[in-house]
Amino acid sequence: MKNIDLIKIYEQLDNAVTSCTAVFPVPVAFKIVSNKQKIKEAAQAYIDMRDALIMKYAEGQDHISEGMRGYIPFQKEYRELNNIDVDIYFNKITLADIENAQLPLNVLDCIYPMIGD
Repeated sequence: MKNIDLIKIYEQLDNAVTSCTAVFPVPVAFKIVSNKQKIKEAAQAYIDMRDALIMKYAEGQDHISEGMRGYIPFQKEYRELNNIDVDIYFNKITLADIENAQLPLNVLDCIYPMIGD
């Protein structure tokens, strides 16, 4: 999974899955919460690196924007950061675990990488 995909899941996961863990049996909900923690740790590494890049190129400011001298090299390194492959080993959920749960699409989208054999 690429860093950029991880961040998208991380942003959606907090709202979508936390409110829906009550519809899952406890063992399934626990796997989801455990996987959420793994995503959070990986996302924090990404956020820390992104912030370090901003500090490196932002000329003493807390943001970087087009027109700043460091913007082009920042964009190059930021794209590199976004495209780094991240290995996260999820506690897998089976389709049988969720077949009777009526889940909104945003929740299914979030837990999709967690579904396996």
